[in-house]
Amino acid sequence: MNFNANIAYNRNRIDKLNTDSPWQSSNWSGSTMAKYEDFRVEKGGRLGEVWGYKTNGYYTVYDPVTNPTGELVWAGSEWGLKDGMQDNSPTITGGKYYPGGLKLECDKDGNPLKQRLGNTIAPTTGGFWIRWSRR
Repeated sequence: MNFNANIAYNRNRIDKLNTDSPWQSSNWSGSTMAKYEDFRVEKGGRLGEVWGYKTNGYYTVYDPVTNPTGELVWAGSEWGLKDGMQDNSPTITGGKYYPGGLKLECDKDGNPLKQRLGNTIAPTTGGFWIRWSRR
């Protein structure tokens, strides 16, 4: 019987770039999100970092009796935010407010926050194999 195992630790750093803008776009989708920069490469940073927007639930209709925490009210011909709310998520997610629409985490002015979401490169990799033969 033979047994073999290995493990590797990945660590990388960006030493030099040929662009002044750290924001890049992968153009991963054909939707309205395709034009937005979804990853960042900067001197001293790491390869594989993914940046984007974190969700904060979805919009619900305000009703003082059945749903007092709802955000949307009917404003004559379209949905709008109830008074006192600031949330510009639709500037990223499609342009209009509607029930069930995606909300994004926003700053105090209501602008969606672009945040580090993770890294696509595993810090460690490894494997093993066992070979058994009988004669």
